[in-house]
Amino acid sequence: MSNESAHTYRRIGDILRDLGITPDQSGAQGAERPPDNATRPPSLTYTRIGAVLHDLGMLSEETRDGVLEEWADDADDELDYGNAADALEEFGVAISVSSTSGDIHHDYEALMTDAAAIAGDNVTLTNFRLVEGEGDFAGDSPLNDRFDLVEFERNGEPVTIGAEHFSDRHLNPGAGVDAVMMTVADDDPRSWHEIDFEGTQRSGDDIVLVLATPGQAAALHDRLGFAFVTEEDEGEDEVEDPTTFTYAQVGTVLHEIGMISEERLRRGIEEFAAYAHEAGDHYEAACALEHFGVAVSVHADDIDSIHEGYAYLLETAAEVAGNRVAITDVRLVEGEGEFEGGRDDILEFERDGTTVSINAEHTAIDYYDHLAACDAIEATAHEDDPGEWCFLDFTREEGRVYDTVMVFATPEQRKALGERLGFTFPFGTE
Repeated sequence: MSNESAHTYRRIGDILRDLGITPDQSGAQGAERPPDNATRPPSLTYTRIGAVLHDLGMLSEETRDGVLEEWADDADDELDYGNAADALEEFGVAISVSSTSGDIHHDYEALMTDAAAIAGDNVTLTNFRLVEGEGDFAGDSPLNDRFDLVEFERNGEPVTIGAEHFSDRHLNPGAGVDAVMMTVADDDPRSWHEIDFEGTQRSGDDIVLVLATPGQAAALHDRLGFAFVTEEDEGEDEVEDPTTFTYAQVGTVLHEIGMISEERLRRGIEEFAAYAHEAGDHYEAACALEHFGVAVSVHADDIDSIHEGYAYLLETAAEVAGNRVAITDVRLVEGEGEFEGGRDDILEFERDGTTVSINAEHTAIDYYDHLAACDAIEATAHEDDPGEWCFLDFTREEGRVYDTVMVFATPEQRKALGERLGFTFPFGTE
């Protein structure tokens, strides 16, 4: 039998096995299909992978044949799952994001350049740079990370990605993935899909991303057994309510929508470096706004004293709002009676020399009246400032006590906070 005939028989056999028909069952009725959750069809080879990629329109016949010629001696050797994923990169439809690199100052650019080439160079990527954070690497250990910024321009628009590094030779894989995602044009039906290696024996921890349409990704799963990391894999609740964020992610969004400077972003990350990249719940994301200096929290738990507490709260709010109005002589005029059942007090202060009085009901010396506190915070904004104070809401758990979070933002920034971080503004003005 000739090599060409043998290859044809193997190809037919592969297709029959995909359909649940083995050679000795081809004439039998009721041949069983493999289970839907089968991890990988048999005979996963370079030849078969190339044929499927070509069938799906993911590569040209010329490219397929060129790779198979290069791997001629091993083209029909069966591959394990990890090597099959590497084969996708050989065929030019995937890219690996490795934590080990030569120099982080140049490797993000090299990674994005390679990814953009796979995607057809349909976006313009320029002005790559790594903005180093403060401090030095100590001991080449992940315990001594430095927070840097990967910056570049995409179609003329600036992009900033936070990246934590413990060595100048180790690229941050998460930042690398975020960077690769930016190499596909906005109107391209394809996107980068991360191969799921969970439960497989694979050497190394490289992340493999495949450029494919949703239909092509589904076909790669059905015909070659590749599984992809998807939002559905992380749970339906998270898909419907994606409210888990890191401090670094929150800070990056605030920088991108013009609420904080690059320096403030870097300083905020460095102050919380120990857990800046640990995912927190939606309330922790809201609290991160206060940490980055764009919000204030009215504590729900006890404070030292409402007499000093309101003064500190208004001082902080005025600073967030840019200190465009002068808030002075903050005082609490106590009403008659005891706290039991609520005592009617008056919160007073001078705003640009004019007395402001706000009714406040207190049930203890160490607990705020939240409505009065929010009314007072709103007074710290200047009348002609495009920003304003708004009550910010987040995903809540029943039975849990939360601080009241007020954020200072323009209408456009509030919209972006809702779209990108999932916050709502039930009492905001439009």
